[in-house]
Order: sequence, then structure tokens, then C-alpha cells
Amino acid sequence: MARFFALDYERDEDGAPVKDAPESKIGQVQIGSQRPHMDQSRMTATMFAAESQLSPDKLGVIHDNPSSADAIDRADGELNDLADETGRDIDDPTVDLMQDMWSLANNTVSLPADVEALACDMHDPAMTTRYSQRMALASLVTAGAVVPGEVVTYEAAGYSRATSLRLTEAYQEAERRKNQQAIAEQALATRSNPLTSALVAARESGVEQS
Repeated sequence: MARFFALDYERDEDGAPVKDAPESKIGQVQIGSQRPHMDQSRMTATMFAAESQLSPDKLGVIHDNPSSADAIDRADGELNDLADETGRDIDDPTVDLMQDMWSLANNTVSLPADVEALACDMHDPAMTTRYSQRMALASLVTAGAVVPGEVVTYEAAGYSRATSLRLTEAYQEAERRKNQQAIAEQALATRSNPLTSALVAARESGVEQS
């Protein structure tokens, strides 16, 4: 900082020399090693990782031999299982708490149908990628377990509410065009068929056939 504070032992407050005063010297202060502090921080982070089932790499602990991908996946899997189990444990208590808060706020013990039907939907702690989520949903659609082209289907695939509505409208419009095209092709095939062309012509001309 180009500044320092020094005590001059060779002169008194008035600036007069002090007899037999020790000589003042300016030297460099040696900075202590940060190694003990870093080792203590590393040990604390490692202990926390062990208690919380986290990988030390996620806490900034750098090893000479870092954890392998399999070890990280195993640690993440154990943590995800714990989070999933915790979500199931607090599912019903969360709904009960919300219903009790509504009852207190409205000073009644009778719950309306929408409050009675409240449900808790916990997010998947594994944070499944959108690709795998959509591939799994596509398999369900193929198997007929999920209706295609519905808003809830697109939302289950990870799309936002607005995007799901737009995709639903586009799907329904495509289905209408497909049905219209099928009807037109069927009508053209009927006109081209020698067995039915005469009947179609007679019906269009208003002549009844017996």
C-alpha cells in the first residue's frame, strides 16, 4: 500500500533525541503459510460431504486422484434416493398444512372441493434430462398409455404451459387437415370406382336409384 506506521524510539514527543534509545529499523514482516488453514478447510469440507452424502468434488475439494464418473454417479444416486424418500414422507403433511392454513384463514372447518383435492407434486430429485424424459413419454404414447396431442402430455414432456397450449392447437389443426384429406381421398376413390360412380352421379343429380 506504500504506507506504514512506525514508532520512533530515538526521539520523544517533542522531537528531542532520547538517550540510550534502541535503534529503529524497518524490516519485512514474514507472512505465515496458508497451508494449515487450507488443510483445515479441506478436512471440514470432506467431513460435511461424508455426512450429507455429497461428492467432495462438489464442495470444491480438489484431489490428486479425483473421483471417477462411476463414484460420482453412485454418490448422486444415493443422495437422490434420500431426497425422493424425504419427498414421499412430507407429501401428505404438506397438503394437511396447506388445508389447515386455508381453514384458519377462512375461519371454517369445511373445505371446498378444490382445497380438498389439493395434492403435492414433488419434483424428480434426479433431475432427468429433457431428452430422456421425452423419450420415456414417447414410449408411453406408442404403448397407448398416454393420449397424444393433449396439454398434459406436453407438460409431462417438460414444455411450459404456453408452449403446451400452442403445441396442442397445432396438433389439433394437423389432425383436422388429415381428416379432411382422408375424406377428400375417399370421395375421389368413390367417384373413380365403376361400381359406385353411377350412384354418386345419380345422387348429385337428384335422381333416386332403386
